Amino acid sequence: MKHSFSQARGVSVLEMSVALVLGTGLTLLMLQLYQTTVLNSTQQWQQLQWQKDGLRLTTLLQQAVNNAGFIGCPHWGHRLPVLQLHPHWRVYANEALKIYQADGEQQWQPALPIELQGKVAPGTDVLQTVYGQGPLHHLLAKTQASTMILTTPAALRTGDRVMVADCTRAVVAQIAQVGVDRIQLTRALPESFSPPATVVRLQQQYFFINRRGALAWQVFDQNAQAVMEAIAKLRIRPLIVGASNAMIGIDLTLWQTETSQPWQMQLGWFNHPMPG
Repeated sequence: MKHSFSQARGVSVLEMSVALVLGTGLTLLMLQLYQTTVLNSTQQWQQLQWQKDGLRLTTLLQQAVNNAGFIGCPHWGHRLPVLQLHPHWRVYANEALKIYQADGEQQWQPALPIELQGKVAPGTDVLQTVYGQGPLHHLLAKTQASTMILTTPAALRTGDRVMVADCTRAVVAQIAQVGVDRIQLTRALPESFSPPATVVRLQQQYFFINRRGALAWQVFDQNAQAVMEAIAKLRIRPLIVGASNAMIGIDLTLWQTETSQPWQMQLGWFNHPMPG
């Protein structure tokens, strides 16, 4: 039996249609598999990057919390009176590790220091640490007015904020001039110190979410540096122990942008003042 030309042509069109449908389906399937693979790879890369940034952040925060309150004297706490000779920079002995908790969208308890105003994202907490940075300098002789003879003064710079302490009292001052074997302060000390009193450069730093949504690290009134991007909120709470409510560290929680699962860490404060 012979097929007509029209029958042969119909079969060819049908076969082509089936092949086209099958080819389109296969292409869509391959495209979907490719998109899924790319999405999974992107998510895995983002997760690895988040873990890497998180490890770096944990190290940075742990170091900052550990150092809080270090001045070369193990008793920097509420029992150590601190006199202030630096007119624009005050530090209190019981605020070496301090939390500014967000109270609403535009307020904090306590109020933010002037160097942070306008920089912190609404509704997020701020961590402050104060510590002695760099080498510890030992007095070699009794202080005279605003002059202190000490070891390795070349490591200090004009304008540095320093703390001189002998574990019973401390003074925050500013360096006016650095000499070969001594430093000169901008103001005379209200009382003298003798060896083995020490001098250390003071550093004050903050961690907060800036208004661009990045976790920022700022040293006093210098420019802030972004540590981790795409952060929506930062919550910080003190870790309390004992009947004296001694603060021994912080509980820190980060919320990443567009992620409901928070990231939490607890950091111990090894330089905290002894309770009692």
